[in-house]
Amino acid sequence: VTILTFTVTPNINVSITSSACANTLPYLWNGQTLNTTGSYTHTQVAVNGCDSTTTLNFTVLPISTATITASACANNLPYLWNGQTINTNGTYTHVSIKPNGCDSTTTLNFTVLPISTATITASACANNLPYLWNGQTINTNGTYTHVSIKPNGCDSTTTLNFTVLPISTATITASACANNLPYL
Repeated sequence: VTILTFTVTPNINVSITSSACANTLPYLWNGQTLNTTGSYTHTQVAVNGCDSTTTLNFTVLPISTATITASACANNLPYLWNGQTINTNGTYTHVSIKPNGCDSTTTLNFTVLPISTATITASACANNLPYLWNGQTINTNGTYTHVSIKPNGCDSTTTLNFTVLPISTATITASACANNLPYL
């Protein structure tokens, strides 16, 4: 009489889930190099001769990139952006971590817009006053300014150094002999 005690040894099947940010690829798993989202399997023979299969459900998480353009007038500097103090033209980068753990990179192309300034000198005779300049009525010596907004949104400042010229008056006394008349 032979009695057989038979035991069925189960195969082990395991399913796991994993992900990686796109900028950290390739992802290495059980000798496989993974670069794309998908399901991957690995089979291993156990000591008892039964196969053990592991399935990896793998997801590639996207990274975020953006480029923005900004400008500021030179008299409105510094420009503050994502904790950075910006004073010059250039390209600036900010990296932050998204909720999925992947980097988010934003690039700023920044331009400093010039402001313009000018100084002019003018004068007028006192008998020609008032002097009109950029909507201002001027009657005395002095320094006057006019601020206007340029098409780029920045201020343009013009300074006028103005002088009132005195009027000359003269009294002339003349005489002539009667035989030299008419006096011209």
